Order: sequence, then C-alpha cells, then structure tokens
Amino acid sequence: ITTRLVGSEMCIRDRFMIRIVSRGSNVTYANPYILIDRLYEVKYNVTYNFGDSTQTVAVSEGDKLNPTVGSKEGYDVTWYTDEARTQKYDFNTEIKGDTSLYAEYSIQSYKVTFNHGEGIEADEVIVNYGEKVSAAEGKKEGYTVAWYADAEFTTPFDFNVAITGPTTVYAKYTANTYKVTFVHGEGVEDEEVSVKYGEKVSAAEGKKEGYTVTWYADAECTT
Repeated sequence: ITTRLVGSEMCIRDRFMIRIVSRGSNVTYANPYILIDRLYEVKYNVTYNFGDSTQTVAVSEGDKLNPTVGSKEGYDVTWYTDEARTQKYDFNTEIKGDTSLYAEYSIQSYKVTFNHGEGIEADEVIVNYGEKVSAAEGKKEGYTVAWYADAEFTTPFDFNVAITGPTTVYAKYTANTYKVTFVHGEGVEDEEVSVKYGEKVSAAEGKKEGYTVTWYADAECTT
C-alpha cells in the first residue's frame, strides 16, 4: 500500500493484480494480468468541545478548519488545543491527525449613546450583549426628557428590549408647565394660571374695589 496526491487530496493507494481467464473459447491473452489501483481518501476526526456539548466531524488530511465554527451571536469565540485553554489553535494549520479543540466564549459589549442634541454633550455607556440599558437623565433644566430610537422622534425607545449592538438613543425635550397662583387673601378667591418654564407671567388684576394691588413673592409682602 502506498500513498499519493490526487488533485488536492491525500489518498491511500491499494495496488493489486487480477488475472483474466477465458472460458469456453480458444482465446489466448498475451498478458492476462491487469494492475488495479484502489484509492482511499484519508480523513481524521476533529472534535469541537463547546463547553456544554461536543461535535465530531471528519476532515480530509491536509485540509484547514473553518475559523467561524462555533460562532454564537453576541459572543466572541476563541479555540484552544488544550482543555485548560492556554494554547490558541492556528487555523492555518493543515490537519494531519485526529484533533480536539476547546472553545472559550466571551460576551460582546456595545456602546449605547444618549444624544441630547442642541449642543449638549452626549452620554455614553457600555452594555453587554443581551442586557438592558437604563434611561439617562435629562440635562436641560426645566424640561422633561423622552427618549426615542430615531432622530425624527417617531419611535419611542423601548428600554425593556435587550441590547444586541451599538445603539444611539435620541432625547426630545419638552418644557415643563408650572402653576402660578395669585393669592388675593382676605376671603377673595385665588387665581391660577399655567406657565411654561422660562416664560413670564402677567400680573393678575386686583379684585378689591377702590384698592390698588401690588404682588409680592412672600406672604409677608416683603419681596
């Protein structure tokens, strides 16, 4: 038995001879022997150890392994030649015998950017694949922030959805509205108006005939 390369595959050649025998005729063969070659492709077992399971595949001698084997969404995989995972496997290596490989998975992390807009510095946090991100606080005094998945503010961002890649969240600020109460005192009914943050309020008219009203910021009428 010998070996030889057929195309790009290593094979074993099993060479033997057969003799041709003529029955019922007077035919004579000058060389009644024929040389026959049988070719066998050499394959080896490659065992992938994923940690919680294993998979064994047959690989032709001289072939190289696929570096994407064991890919897992949200994780980086590194293959080692030892169970202690100290020696990384070189995927440029040609298979020359039975091989065992051991996977080590590390979770991927992604940057989540909170875009406040309007010249306000963005917030950035790092979140692992499959985890959820908490909403950033607003940075604009007197405004309430709502977070959206798009810059056009058409789709509210769902903070119950797990992060699976780099993400940008967009802030939409709405001015707060405050109640301004004009206290007339002395049994006169108060007045209330709503005013947005940053706007000015107009003075209410007095309600006491024959008197001029002056408005103060405190009940003692000092300021």
